Amino acid sequence: MADSARPTSSVIGGYLGAHLAIVKGNKLIKRSFEVVTLLIGLKLIVG
Repeated sequence: MADSARPTSSVIGGYLGAHLAIVKGNKLIKRSFEVVTLLIGLKLIVG
């Protein structure tokens, strides 16, 4: 990803995360965090 796209992606991700937290509630956010954490952990283990 280009360096110039990262701030834009961060803003979009932050907005969508906040919107989903308000609309769908805390349960979806917790599940999403667990999935992302597991995927990052697997990526670190596998290389």
